[in-house]
Amino acid sequence: MKNIKKRGFTIVELMAVISIIAVLIIILVPTITGYVNISKKLNIVIQARNAIEYAVSVGISPENNIKLIDLKNNNVFIDYERSLDCLQDDIQYSTLRSISRDQEAVNKIKIENGKIIEWTGENPYKKK
Repeated sequence: MKNIKKRGFTIVELMAVISIIAVLIIILVPTITGYVNISKKLNIVIQARNAIEYAVSVGISPENNIKLIDLKNNNVFIDYERSLDCLQDDIQYSTLRSISRDQEAVNKIKIENGKIIEWTGENPYKKK
């Protein structure tokens, strides 16, 4: 009778590989999630800076205390080619200015579903 060698992996080898993969997932998922949140916060800061620069270029005074929705309703952003989708409509223009000027803005922003819900810097904002 011929001696037939079985080829394949043992249960121990499979469990070791699965354990290594599980540990990598446990380590990588929070790290990746953190990077995604930082990129969303940076997007908010960039949108605030771009909105302020555009509003100033069309003649809106930097000292104006108006909400973003009022600027949109008054067609200030009618020719604006960029997105404002991360900024809440009820956020004050002065808060946007504060976000755009703050060097530590990313650390002072709280987000939910990719939109700003709280700003703890100068001219604080909290979504109602």
